[in-house]
Amino acid sequence: MSTTTTRAPRSFTGRARHIGRFELSNVIAAICITIAILLPFFFDSGSGFIGDSTTALAYVVMALGLNIVVGFAGLLDLGYVAFFAIGAYTMGWLGSSWFSDASVHIGVAEQLQSQPGIHMNWLIILPIAALAAATLGAILGFPTLRLRGDYIAIVTLAFGEIIGRIAVNSDDGVFGIGSFNLTNGRAGITPVDKIDLPFTDRFTTLDLRPWYFTALALALFVVFINFRLRDSRIGRAWIAIREDEVAAVSMGI
Repeated sequence: MSTTTTRAPRSFTGRARHIGRFELSNVIAAICITIAILLPFFFDSGSGFIGDSTTALAYVVMALGLNIVVGFAGLLDLGYVAFFAIGAYTMGWLGSSWFSDASVHIGVAEQLQSQPGIHMNWLIILPIAALAAATLGAILGFPTLRLRGDYIAIVTLAFGEIIGRIAVNSDDGVFGIGSFNLTNGRAGITPVDKIDLPFTDRFTTLDLRPWYFTALALALFVVFINFRLRDSRIGRAWIAIREDEVAAVSMGI
């Protein structure tokens, strides 16, 4: 008398393993997000730990953006921090009293209505800053993306240095032209308006938890965008170029 055993098809077994890994990654992600949400409540609202964590989350957002260029497309961008600077200066120009001759107030609290300069709500400045950085990236990318390998790294490194020099030396004209103070040099533009979201109290420097949760929400949003881009058609094309650019070009990508 003989016994026979049946085995599941390989395709079914592989699919089951993929589903198992997918569910495990979702559980780990949910645990990490829960810990990140509860973490500030174990510290004082104005503690240095929350302030450092907020700064770290801001850099996480920047790193996730860099992951799209370097991680997905495989392009070695050494000047990515320049776009971070463009977004920061956009916030300074449109959310402070820097341009004291102007008087623009859009969606800000009553205490800012009488202040000189350009004062726009943070939710308005955020997409404008992203658009400014994207526009500069498109201008840089038009001639740069025709290069390959180390040449892209050299050009982007030079671009980052150019923006850095402009930021430092534009307190007395831009490129030595004129005498207008655009960036205030190494001192930077300060103070900048605090975040003022609808249906919430205005952010203060004594309670850092709202700052932390705002940075965490932005980081989670950018993570979601990263995953959606990776799984999209253009994301798969980027990954194909990263793996083998010649093979990708031969396949029409």
